[in-house]
Amino acid sequence: AWEEEGAQSMRGLTFANLRSQLYYHFAEKVKRGEIALPDDPDLLAELAVMKFYVTRQGIAVMSKDEIKSAKVLGRSPDRADSVVYAFASDFMAQSTRTAARPRVGKRRSSLYNERKDF
Repeated sequence: AWEEEGAQSMRGLTFANLRSQLYYHFAEKVKRGEIALPDDPDLLAELAVMKFYVTRQGIAVMSKDEIKSAKVLGRSPDRADSVVYAFASDFMAQSTRTAARPRVGKRRSSLYNERKDF
């Protein structure tokens, strides 16, 4: 469910961005044994370095720049991102079933009502 300031909410938790929410959801599924990880040392290393922080915007996962730094992993977490995003459709389907529907009314921007010829 989306909240006003761009943060997402899940079971009363607020997330700084969608990437953080997807990583959190993925980690919860792994903890519950709903997802079995392959025996891939690079993937496991990338997932192992992920840390969550509490920020003013909500729960945030480490940034890619932070992970790419030599003191953390030294490279981009491409494999971890791929696996987490592969399960995103499962999470998004769950969240849309429970999310409030957006308001629809006559208050639409005039940009949408104007005809544009290209």
